[in-house]
Amino acid sequence: MKDFIVLFPETFLWFNESEGLFYNSNAKKFFTFSCNELIHNYCLLFNDPANLYSVAIDHSDKQDALFSSWLDSIVKYKIGAIYSIENEEKKPFSLPPILNLRDEIEEAQLDKNKYYSSINIAEFLNEMSFFLSGGGLPDEEREYYKQIIYPYSEESFLELGVIHSFLEKSNTTHLRQVNLICSDQLIYPNIRDLIGLFVTHGIYVTCYMPGRYTDAFLQIIDILQSTNFTLKLYFITIGDFTKIQDYIKDYSIQYNWVFLIKNENDFLLCEKIIKDHNLTKSDILPVLTSRNFDFFEENIFISRDNIENLSLTKQNVFCNQSINSNYWGHLFILPDGNVYGNLNKKPLGSMREDAMELIKREINDPESSWKCTREKVTPCKDCIFRNLCPPPSNYEFYLNRFNLCTIKCMT
Repeated sequence: MKDFIVLFPETFLWFNESEGLFYNSNAKKFFTFSCNELIHNYCLLFNDPANLYSVAIDHSDKQDALFSSWLDSIVKYKIGAIYSIENEEKKPFSLPPILNLRDEIEEAQLDKNKYYSSINIAEFLNEMSFFLSGGGLPDEEREYYKQIIYPYSEESFLELGVIHSFLEKSNTTHLRQVNLICSDQLIYPNIRDLIGLFVTHGIYVTCYMPGRYTDAFLQIIDILQSTNFTLKLYFITIGDFTKIQDYIKDYSIQYNWVFLIKNENDFLLCEKIIKDHNLTKSDILPVLTSRNFDFFEENIFISRDNIENLSLTKQNVFCNQSINSNYWGHLFILPDGNVYGNLNKKPLGSMREDAMELIKREINDPESSWKCTREKVTPCKDCIFRNLCPPPSNYEFYLNRFNLCTIKCMT
């Protein structure tokens, strides 16, 4: 009679030499454990695909108190089970949760130009953000666009003809979302024609602009009322907010407010406005300044409690292991016509090129933001929580620091 410890197929395992973590993707719960040499060796055996998540237990190993407690926890938390088998040829097994890539990926390694055809690449393009510009911004706000979707400080405009040409020569079959980000004074030439361009393409559009009660705002409302576009308004002052709320209620326009949070007072005001006006779809976005890193660290950094509340499915974990969902499928275009996969990095090229070629460039880049997971950045790659944590964000690229968290992992 021989005992086998078998992990269930919904169980993920991550570990280093000091500690480890089991995640049950059905129950959406995890438990952590300390590693000694014995437990570490068993974890290595679990991670060998040839063992199919099944490892024979040496009875002498149960004399190790930490190991014995570890086995009990696996059963207690429904991470796996222990089976007693007489015939080792009939040993139990399980299928580890390993992401199976398509066969074409292997072909791509041999002939990327063949695999990454315009048709295949088109599937990856889901969203574009056009920074229209047309006005300057205060110094403190000029790099907000690297952290969140926010207007770019530039007096010139991204021309309508250039946008039209870029869309016409690119395969936009799978493009589902376009963001138009406007500067403080919406004096964009041919704004009605620009919006009409996306209406004819059948693309869902969100317009971002400062929430100021001005002629520009009234102009946008007049144009958007005949579309199904969404309007996102950056909160500026309570006076502008009140006037816009009173005015826009008479129009069937989808809209919501965007609150930028730089300190505790910003958050308290935002909280009060949302409650007093029963706002159900507001965006609350923290922004880094030269003076508020302590606030960021105290209130925005990811904690263990945050991760416990994420409730990730098996597919969510696979996604975290393979792509960066903050960037994947999204191109950003600045007023000078340069196109980016990440606004904190160098441009992929310009709008003079086919979007499919730009996407190839991003995907084939060893430092691709679209494929930048926690597995690839320091110190996250050594952390047992790396595949439960959200993927690297704009804030981290902006700071060039990839551990905006309060979790201290042992290595």
